[in-house]
Amino acid sequence: MLWWDLKFIEKLKVLGISIDLFTRFKDDCNIISEGVPQNVDYDPLKDEMVIISSNVINENSSSETHTASVLNKIADSIDGMIAFTNDVPSNHNDGFLPVLDVKVKLQNSGRLIYQFYKTYQKQ
Repeated sequence: MLWWDLKFIEKLKVLGISIDLFTRFKDDCNIISEGVPQNVDYDPLKDEMVIISSNVINENSSSETHTASVLNKIADSIDGMIAFTNDVPSNHNDGFLPVLDVKVKLQNSGRLIYQFYKTYQKQ
């Protein structure tokens, strides 16, 4: 996966996407990046960022959901045998993103806060 990580990070640089944090634990990547504008998307056929038509923009998509979707497309383009999924804080009621045994949230100030997290299974 180190090979893949290096390819992904290099591709993001070439595409002009700034990454503030990239970590990996086994098969999970955790990324904090600048937002990708809603009118910009990744075209895997051209292997470049493209401006999309205003009638294609999903008005119900948040900035972080759009950015995660674009990063997902870029990640999927590195190696056809590896497929990615994504998750963002806005998918969760409390605005915290579960990462292993903690939940994390990026505050407006840029500070990353965390809390202990455990999923409970009914027996």
